[in-house]
Amino acid sequence: MSLEQKYSWYVIGCFALALVVFAGLIPLIGIRAACGAFALLGLTGLTPLLFRQKRKSGEVTTDERDGMISLKATMIAGIVTFEVVLLSCMIPWFIYMLQDKEVISISMLPFVVLIEVFTFMVARAIVILVLYGRSSKGEES
Repeated sequence: MSLEQKYSWYVIGCFALALVVFAGLIPLIGIRAACGAFALLGLTGLTPLLFRQKRKSGEVTTDERDGMISLKATMIAGIVTFEVVLLSCMIPWFIYMLQDKEVISISMLPFVVLIEVFTFMVARAIVILVLYGRSSKGEES
């Protein structure tokens, strides 16, 4: 298993844990505080970047296939995130328009940003796992 695959499984696990804790905290402390806890738990997905081991000289950790998979995953995750940006901006606007409100609450902005960050991280992790799975079966990715 490559380092990218390990990191992708870690990100998906952290995201799943954050969702479970988020769902459990909503009835206890409210949705706003639960969103803060979700953000803090979700950022644990970045911890492998802080504690990465340095590679030994002469040791090859990635090859061209890994680079191509990483590039494709980043591009696909960027496209998915762009679509989510459009939806996360247009859905509140549409809801507020139907309610005849002319102003959207500023407290919506952190939620939009958090949605985008987590969408990118999780989408990239899923695409990496799918592309590695396809390439291990001998399919073209």
